[in-house]
Amino acid sequence: MDRLVLVSDAFGICMWKRFSGLPTQSHKLTVRPLGRTIEASERSTLLDAALDAGVPIPFSCNVGDCGSCICRLISGEVEELNASAVISPAQRQAGFLLACQTRARSDVTVELPGADGAIENHPTLKTEGTIVAAEHLTHDILEIQVELDTPMAYTAGQYAELAIPGVLEEGRNYSFAAAPAKGERNLLVFHIRHVPGGAFSGWLHNENRVGAKLRVTGPHGQFALRSSTSPILCVAGGTGMAPILSVLEQALLDGVQREVTYFFGCRQQRDLYAIEAMERLAADWPVKFRFEPVLSEEPMGTEWQGNRGFVTQLIRDEGEMQVMRAKGKKLSDHEAYLCGPPGMIDSAFDILVGFGVDPNKIFFDKFVDKRHTTG
Repeated sequence: MDRLVLVSDAFGICMWKRFSGLPTQSHKLTVRPLGRTIEASERSTLLDAALDAGVPIPFSCNVGDCGSCICRLISGEVEELNASAVISPAQRQAGFLLACQTRARSDVTVELPGADGAIENHPTLKTEGTIVAAEHLTHDILEIQVELDTPMAYTAGQYAELAIPGVLEEGRNYSFAAAPAKGERNLLVFHIRHVPGGAFSGWLHNENRVGAKLRVTGPHGQFALRSSTSPILCVAGGTGMAPILSVLEQALLDGVQREVTYFFGCRQQRDLYAIEAMERLAADWPVKFRFEPVLSEEPMGTEWQGNRGFVTQLIRDEGEMQVMRAKGKKLSDHEAYLCGPPGMIDSAFDILVGFGVDPNKIFFDKFVDKRHTTG
């Protein structure tokens, strides 16, 4: 006889492991903060059930490699198909799972990362726009400005899907790189890195595309600044700068008075960008604003006098230094915002939790490219 065995891990999260089949059942799946409750068959993953019902859980690879569909188990029992390495130990301890690798074994409630009502429920818009400006920010990062046919409202930190009508119909996700200020925007700004072999980024970088049409769908995502008095810690790598820049610009416009520490990781000096924008923010910020770039592959002997190493080591050093101090703010006092490569985010998450940061106060946006055919 087919059977299921309940496994209760050390973190109090119940996981059902399948050892053989039982008659198929359906359970209620609730996705917060979208406020949707749907039926989820035990044969379907949470992601498939949500997408079939039109519930927009973010996803990319659908095989557990990218982490785009990460969410948090609030209640219920689930079966984890594969214990993906995409979820770090600290994230697993906090209840995070991959919707594409999880099935319901009871009525289940999950929550998208950072889903606490901080983001206004903007209507999803599908429209077209024209690339009206393009500027190289680094050797492999291009800033484009897209003038929309129909204005779009969004929250700083969110992203949109971009596609090329008649050329590349499958969209790619890019964060807004400028604050929306108030109301809707006709002009959107994106920072797009050239991924080797990437279909979208290759098309964009290989020649001047000013005047070309794009299909734009959005806004999407739950990444946004929360309402709090806690000091802010930002950590970004590469084009993770884009949503952080958007968030900080909006915070300044909104009169936010919270201390900011921002660690920005790149490989070499040629990969650094938006430095002048950060300097302007620091000059205008009403309280302490500290921006620390760190380079992981800068050759020795260059004129670089700043931080060297991985941005995650900078976080660890900061935490250890603060622990040594008899007074002053600690990492555990901060609210953290992480944007960039999955490995960086997972490592940063674990380090921050290790220094006492509440997992509920760590908000992140993992950047994943489709290296097989896209970018």
